[in-house]
Amino acid sequence: MTTPFDPTDDQGFPYEADEFPEIGPDSLAPIPTRALARIIDTFLLAIVALAAVSILGTVSVDDEAVNVDAPGWLPLAVLAFSAAYEIILTTTRGQTLGKMAMGIRVAQRGQGTNPTPNQAIVRWIVPNIAGVIPIAEVAAIAVLVVYLSAAANALRQGVHDRAATTVVVRTR
Repeated sequence: MTTPFDPTDDQGFPYEADEFPEIGPDSLAPIPTRALARIIDTFLLAIVALAAVSILGTVSVDDEAVNVDAPGWLPLAVLAFSAAYEIILTTTRGQTLGKMAMGIRVAQRGQGTNPTPNQAIVRWIVPNIAGVIPIAEVAAIAVLVVYLSAAANALRQGVHDRAATTVVVRTR
């Protein structure tokens, strides 16, 4: 059984894909596990957004659409909450609530420690920039490409991980 990374140990944290253990703590997190963690986080953020809309606005449904009447600043507030959630938890714990639930964490590549604030910002901003493409279908595909690009990488790094020089590993 592999023990979790100890930053005081001289052995160091893996840098190349073949240096990571195959299973157990600090092995590279599987793509389905990462995807489920992202789904959990997205669901939690959606609950916050829906609560904010229900408190600060009105929602009506007609035969053709769902109409939301909320303050114009609310989308920016929800985006700011999303940034704070991801960046603070990733920097301080290496994990969002979704990652905690799935037993994975984000680590600095080659170091094993939690990402720096700059790395956490980059990890958050890359998929969110893709998400602001004005055509919703194109934006959704761009965000999926950012995350699913991890499947084609030996270190299972998505575009956001490569930009931030981080890896996602198992905690158990």
